[in-house]
Amino acid sequence: MYMSVGSTKKRIRRTDEMLAVEARKFLTKTDFSKNSNAAYKAAWRRGPKFLDEICSHMEILWAPKWNTIEEVQEEALKYDERTSFARGSAGAYDKAQREGWLDIVCSFMGQKTNEMYSYEEVALEAKRFLTKQAFRKNSPGMWEAVWRRFDYKEICSHMKRSGDVSFKEQQLMDRIKPIFVSAKTLKDRRVSVAGKPWIKGFDIDIYVPELKLGIEFDGEHWHSFKQLRKRLKKWPDEDVRNYHDLKDAWFWTSKGIRVYHVDERDWDLDPEACIKRCFEFLGAK
Repeated sequence: MYMSVGSTKKRIRRTDEMLAVEARKFLTKTDFSKNSNAAYKAAWRRGPKFLDEICSHMEILWAPKWNTIEEVQEEALKYDERTSFARGSAGAYDKAQREGWLDIVCSFMGQKTNEMYSYEEVALEAKRFLTKQAFRKNSPGMWEAVWRRFDYKEICSHMKRSGDVSFKEQQLMDRIKPIFVSAKTLKDRRVSVAGKPWIKGFDIDIYVPELKLGIEFDGEHWHSFKQLRKRLKKWPDEDVRNYHDLKDAWFWTSKGIRVYHVDERDWDLDPEACIKRCFEFLGAK
C-alpha cells in the first residue's frame, strides 16, 4: 500500500489488525482476492495459518470443496495465467499451493492463445460476468478472443454498464453462477403495457432461463425514487413509485417469469441469509 507525498511514494506496512479488518469486508476468499488483492497477498505472505485465521468468518455455501488434484485442475483450466487463477478462484489456488500441486495444475497456462478458443467457449465464459470490466479483468485470454475474433456486441449483450452493477450484486451472481451456470442478466426491450407507451423495457439482474425465475437486487441508491425518477424521465410519478410492481407483473403475465427481490438493507444485515433465501427460491438443496 502506498501513499503519495509530493512526488514521492511511501510504503505503509499493513499490520495484522489492518489485514483482519480488511478481510471482514468480504464473504469469501475469492471476493477478498478479487477486490483487495494487495491486502490478500500481504496476508498470504504471512502464511496459510494467518490467512485462515483472518478469513475464519467466511463460509462458502454450495461452493465446491477442493479435495482432490483433479478438482483443482478442472478449476485451473478456466484461467490463462496464475494471476487470474489466484484472483478468480482463491480457494482452489490456495489448495494447490498448500498441497504442492500449483506447478502441475498450472503447467498448461500460457500455451493457449486467443486463436485456439471456440465461439462456444468464449460465449459460455462471458455468461459468468455481469460487466465487460469483470470479464476483461478475470478472463483476459477469453476477452482477447472475443475482441479480436468474434461478435463482441452479441457475446456481451447480456452485460450491463460497469457503473450499473454494484459490488454486492456481483457478489450474489458469483455465488449463484457456480450452481446455475446459465444465470445471466435478462434485458427485454419489447415491453408493451396497455395505456403506458412510455414503458419501453425492463431488466432482471439475475435470470435462470430453465427455471423461469429471476432475482432482482434492490440497491438503496439505484432503486430509490430519486434515481428511478432521473432514469425514467417520461414516466409519471405514480408509475415510478410502482416500478417494481409493474416490472414483476410484466414478466409474469407476458413470459411466466417469477421475480424475487433482495433488499440491500437486508443484505447489509445478513448477506448469508439473503443468499440462502435466493437458493431456496431457485430450488437449490
